Amino acid sequence: MARLTVPEYSISQIEKFEECPRQDKFTYVDRIPRYEESVEAFLGQRFHDATIPSRRAGSWASSGSSGSRSTTKGSAGAMPSSTG
Repeated sequence: MARLTVPEYSISQIEKFEECPRQDKFTYVDRIPRYEESVEAFLGQRFHDATIPSRRAGSWASSGSSGSRSTTKGSAGAMPSSTG
């Protein structure tokens, strides 16, 4: 006599089925891959897209941009000298 196997379901799979049976079918039966980018990943990627091209031209401090700090002696943003 053939042995009957009972499929095992995870809690998340049951919850997904209760939320949307069609989504459950696409994910677990049809195995259609799904890519969903989080808000954090989206914003992080946009930040890197905006800043990395400017970094390739040179560092921010040596590029002379208005946002760079002066590191000469006596200025408010200067690091203290280690000689002494």
